[in-house]
Amino acid sequence: MISLAEQLRRQAVELMTFQRGAESVDSLTGLMKDFAGFAFDLVGSLTNIAQSVLPQLIDAPPSISGMYNYLRDGQRMIERVLTK
Repeated sequence: MISLAEQLRRQAVELMTFQRGAESVDSLTGLMKDFAGFAFDLVGSLTNIAQSVLPQLIDAPPSISGMYNYLRDGQRMIERVLTK
């Protein structure tokens, strides 16, 4: 069984690289449905997430260089996903 994150990644890659051809509408529909389910679950758990994240942010606020590194690493991850 694959994780939801991996499923979404595979669907996004298929859609962006046109691997399914004529089924692109079905690919987009499936991706949007799965992403909406993920977003709904995330919104439902925001209270729990905030309770653990906020104290950490107060104790150790992020630095500008740390945020830059985070964004740079995110960009590299996206590039890797799209070139697989």
